[in-house]
Amino acid sequence: MRLDLAYVIGLIIFIFFCYLATYRTIERFTRKGQEEFIKTEYDKFKICTDDSKSYRKDNVAYDLKTIGSPILSTEKEIFLKRLYKGKANLYAYKILRSDVGTVKPKTFYIIEKNNKLHLISNSNSKQDLVDLFIDNSKLSDLIFNDFYTIENIYLIVKAYDLYQ
Repeated sequence: MRLDLAYVIGLIIFIFFCYLATYRTIERFTRKGQEEFIKTEYDKFKICTDDSKSYRKDNVAYDLKTIGSPILSTEKEIFLKRLYKGKANLYAYKILRSDVGTVKPKTFYIIEKNNKLHLISNSNSKQDLVDLFIDNSKLSDLIFNDFYTIENIYLIVKAYDLYQ
């Protein structure tokens, strides 16, 4: 099969312009993405609580909940990081102490069950979890016998959702 010289030159020019158009589109999209859409972890943004009850950032969901004592000194609405959503929802809330310089942030785990928020304290987490999931006797026994601990709180809430 013999190729005509004009056909080969036309094919080369076509491939070149396709490559050039694709390169410019990718470059334009990347530049636009860097300027407008890509945010670093240090960029701040404010979400209006009147309009939004939840939002997602970096593939993590945050829900607006009203919490107060013993986590905060006054009761107010804040966005809690949702770790699990089901019959019982698991939330985490990190708080930084401003009065001490080099303290790691403290994480509070909050379980929402029957539209009530329950704070799981690290000091008495075993008894808190047993009391909270008393309606699921198998899960309560596993928590009481130290099969599940506070480090497995995600698995506890997931097991409650599965075995309910």
